[in-house]
Amino acid sequence: MLPIQDADLFADVSIADLSRTPIRPLGLVSDYVVERLPYELARSQEHKTPAALADEIDRILASVKLADVDIPLARVDLRMIQSAVIKSGGAPKENLLRLCEEISRLTRGPNIITYGDVVLNNPGTDPRTTTPDKIGYSEASFDRLHFRAEQYCEAITERLEQVIELLEARDVDKGCENLAAAIPYISDIIRIMKFFDRMSRDHFKVFRNNMSAHSGLKGASGYFSPGIALIDLYFAGAHLPDKQLDTIETDLSLGYYEKRDQLRKAMQRARGKNHAVGLADQINDKDLYRTAANFAAAVLNYRRAHHRTVALKLPEALTDSLSGTIGTTKPAELLQERREPYETLCAYLESKAS
Repeated sequence: MLPIQDADLFADVSIADLSRTPIRPLGLVSDYVVERLPYELARSQEHKTPAALADEIDRILASVKLADVDIPLARVDLRMIQSAVIKSGGAPKENLLRLCEEISRLTRGPNIITYGDVVLNNPGTDPRTTTPDKIGYSEASFDRLHFRAEQYCEAITERLEQVIELLEARDVDKGCENLAAAIPYISDIIRIMKFFDRMSRDHFKVFRNNMSAHSGLKGASGYFSPGIALIDLYFAGAHLPDKQLDTIETDLSLGYYEKRDQLRKAMQRARGKNHAVGLADQINDKDLYRTAANFAAAVLNYRRAHHRTVALKLPEALTDSLSGTIGTTKPAELLQERREPYETLCAYLESKAS
């Protein structure tokens, strides 16, 4: 079975109709997460029976051990269960607390479901969702679309690493060629983002709540996209505000990001001004600045497309009348903080290229 294809994203079908290739590292517990948990959570939220859900889950988890299992996917299953208990209004009990603490220690991550859990470690051929039926299919589509964007980000990151290597060797022509070759991938991200137009706003509000912040920890949000962070660090680097770099560094140390080793290397380049724009500043070549300006404009277009999607599907976030998934009470300000550096950078690069 193939993961949900682009043409089928947000189709008017039920998650129960999805053909699966089961990947169940925790056996019956994983079966429960895939087949029953979304329905039990919906029922518990509707009838306000969080204690019953917490008790049932603790019985199911009694014999679970984390030896010789697929740890990243086991983490997804346990975090889905944890989120269900908390978002039903209940409190995790002994076995769930024990396993969640153990999986946090093993993965060096926060004790909450993360973007990496639902997007990068959630198998496309056997997706986990917190919601059932048609809402569940929308949730799986949402996660799959983000995974597709991460694939394009990975292609961009590979190009940027090549650009940096070439510019360090002062091969400006090939550096420009590789940087220009990365721009179509940004266009691909913008293209697939248009599939969000199909997504039901009502569906989004339901499953978004199940991924939101709790217990003083930050929720599962595209804010923690490792692909976007790598692009920012490898390309803009020291041209980003210190606040943004400091925030990425702090969240990285707390385990909110996947691809941590790669992000640490990219952060070192950003701090040392050995990123793409930093090297362009050292070389001071107009053709290189022109290509960098084109790349920055493409990233800015992505930021604007993202803002458009939020305005379409979650307009309350733009008036700060709804908290962000990470827990911020000012999501509009957060979106602006990610867009403005590229507006400034575009102007700077245009001036250097002229």
